[in-house]
Amino acid sequence: MTEQKKVKLTDEQQAVLGWLKDAHENDNNVVETISGLYDEIAPSEFKTCLMAAYEKLDNLQMAEVVQAFGAWVCKELEAAAEEVEG
Repeated sequence: MTEQKKVKLTDEQQAVLGWLKDAHENDNNVVETISGLYDEIAPSEFKTCLMAAYEKLDNLQMAEVVQAFGAWVCKELEAAAEEVEG
């Protein structure tokens, strides 16, 4: 496995990552969580804080958010597995 570099996330990236973490705790499915993000940022007449943050991210920044989310999910799953084994 390749080593991932640590990236300091911007406030906008932290906002999107926070939403992903919260949503994942509700549905516990990585793909559905990421898909849900796109439902949340779909154009509408009301602009949410999440939409405003997301719109400021370029592709690299969004990839960094997804990478951080994936790392967080892996850490959570590893902790849960250790709890079951322990």
